[in-house]
Amino acid sequence: MTSRRVSRREWLASSLAVAAAATGGCLDTALVDENAGSIDRPARTKVGTPLRLRVSGFEPRTVVTLECEATDEAGRDYTGSWSLRTDESGAATLVNEDFTNNAPKSNWYGSERGRRIAERLTVSMILHRLSFESLFASSPNFFMGSRNSVTLSFHAHSGLFGTSTPSRSQSRVLVDPGVSRRSVEANGLVGWLYEPATRGPHPGIVALHGASASVPHRLSEMLATHGYATLALQYFDAPGLPESLERIPLEYFDTAIRWLTGRPTVHDTGIGLFGISRGVEAALLTATGYDGPVAVIGYSGGGVVRHGVAGVPPTRYIDRPAWTRNGSPVANPDAIRATFDAIEDHGRHDCRAALLPNAIRSRTPERLLEQALVPVEEIDGPVLLFAGGDDQQWPSTAVAALTVDRLRRRDHPRPFGLRTYCNSGHIFGVPYADYTGVPTNDTNGGSPKANARAAADSWPTVLDYLENGLR
Repeated sequence: MTSRRVSRREWLASSLAVAAAATGGCLDTALVDENAGSIDRPARTKVGTPLRLRVSGFEPRTVVTLECEATDEAGRDYTGSWSLRTDESGAATLVNEDFTNNAPKSNWYGSERGRRIAERLTVSMILHRLSFESLFASSPNFFMGSRNSVTLSFHAHSGLFGTSTPSRSQSRVLVDPGVSRRSVEANGLVGWLYEPATRGPHPGIVALHGASASVPHRLSEMLATHGYATLALQYFDAPGLPESLERIPLEYFDTAIRWLTGRPTVHDTGIGLFGISRGVEAALLTATGYDGPVAVIGYSGGGVVRHGVAGVPPTRYIDRPAWTRNGSPVANPDAIRATFDAIEDHGRHDCRAALLPNAIRSRTPERLLEQALVPVEEIDGPVLLFAGGDDQQWPSTAVAALTVDRLRRRDHPRPFGLRTYCNSGHIFGVPYADYTGVPTNDTNGGSPKANARAAADSWPTVLDYLENGLR
């Protein structure tokens, strides 16, 4: 005798039928809906952009169940379902409010204009709203891995025994296979240029790694997928460059911007700077000296200058500058020590970023603190920072909060802000990556689930800020 696996929808339908019989049929949803309906959607969308998914052809003002299925690189089947109420024409759209489950715990600190951009309601990161049902372990996060795209399968039905719509699929693209890559070894630069598959000219972005010299290739591919010519720049630990994060001339980043914006396929009217960890310092310092529109995005870092570090990956702080301008250190060593002593005492781990600046300021002489802070108010564009409240490697929430506090005190006219993910650590950023192992070890902090959800949650905001600043 052959058994058939009962689908989740069939199980739900039979359960509700029993409930309907027990309650005299007093349910909002009709038992039978003869209208099969249809699903309207683009066949292909990019990760971080809206799904633009709509059901139609159902009874007016009734409940329609929309179901989604997808399989990750590990072969695990993920599912999700949402109840939508149709309008008077029998149609309904999946909206952000339907995604309230699985949202990561976070806090915002910044301008109101910045918050409005950061909280724009779009249905985008659907894959981290799906679940993998397991009887023996907690649900893992959807893992795209080396895949450039994943296929979502949708169907919808109304009524307990109504006919389901024909299944419709949508390809969610993380990296466009048409993105080109070339190595860059010009003007003393070391890097890789990722360009969109579409014709230019495109806005340009320079992406900067942190103290481990791990070049952000995947993020650069993703940015190119969304139409940004992205230079993933290495600035130490390569031939012709310093051995570690020590005495890095900011003129090197100026050269990178000139080279990128001087290409015929790249706009020369503005630039984006994308930093990770200590690369956020470099991005903010470079942006203050850039004469033109600039958008700055930073993960796990901020605009507080610290000493250089020895080794790759970093082994210890050294009493030598990390950054120079015209051959001179950009910050006073005494100011750096005083500021980070106060940060270690009052701001190492706290998700409430808005409370940190005053606590740190109470322990640091104003004249020294001002020498350690990047003059971010000089940046002609939006500034968006992300931090993990459980960052074990770097006091990212504190240094980012001091950056936002300075923008606030100087009445920065462009959108700015910090999103702190309370349970995340130092490493997050690429949606649907594998955050088990090193990204979530004792050195980096967070949990695989928290880091994965912070990565997925932050990506649409990155795209919105870049759109606001560069297009």
